[in-house]
Amino acid sequence: MSTITAQPETKKRTASPARALAPASTTRAIDSDVALFLLFFVGVLTGVWAVNDGWSTLASDFWRGAASLSGILTSACAMIGLLLATRLPWMERSLGLDRVLIWHRIAGDSMGILLGIHVFTAIIADMPLRGGLVNTILDFTGREPYMAMTSIGAAIIAVVVVSSLRSVRNQLSYETWYFVHLTAYVGIALSYSHQITL
Repeated sequence: MSTITAQPETKKRTASPARALAPASTTRAIDSDVALFLLFFVGVLTGVWAVNDGWSTLASDFWRGAASLSGILTSACAMIGLLLATRLPWMERSLGLDRVLIWHRIAGDSMGILLGIHVFTAIIADMPLRGGLVNTILDFTGREPYMAMTSIGAAIIAVVVVSSLRSVRNQLSYETWYFVHLTAYVGIALSYSHQITL
C-alpha cells in the first residue's frame, strides 16, 4: 500500500503596487537665471578691466585693448567651463545634468571664439613693436619662453574645441574624444604663465 502525502498549499505572493517617489525638494534654476548670472559676471569682469586702464588702453590702442579684454574673457570662460565640468552635486540638482553640460558646451565654444579673437588682436597689436608679422609670430611661439608655453596651450585648446564640434566628435570614439578633452587642463595650465608675466 502506498501513502500519498498531500503537498501543502502555497500562496502566490503578489507584489504590492509601487509607490510614486516624492518629487525633489529643490527648485530648478532656469536658463534665463543662469544667463543673467553669467552676464552679470562678465559685466563685473569688464568693469574691473575698464577701471584698471582698460578703456584708456582701448581708446589709445584699440588692438591692445581688444587683446586684453578678450584674454580676460577667455580666461573667465575657461574657469566657468572647468567649474561646470566638476559636476558639483548642488549644481546638478539645481540645474540638472543636461543643462550643466549644455552650459559647459556654451562656455567652451565661447572660450574657443574668444581665444581666436585674443590671438588675432594680440598679433595685430604687437606687429608694429616687434617688426612685422613674422617676428611677432616667432616671438609668440618660441623666442619668449612663457609665450612658447602659452602658444602650445592655445594650440591644445584649439584642438579640444575643434574635436568637440559635433561633426568631428561623431567621427571619434568616446575614449579618444574624452582623452583629447582632458588635455584642456594642460592647455589652460600652460597658458597661465603669460597671464602673470604680462
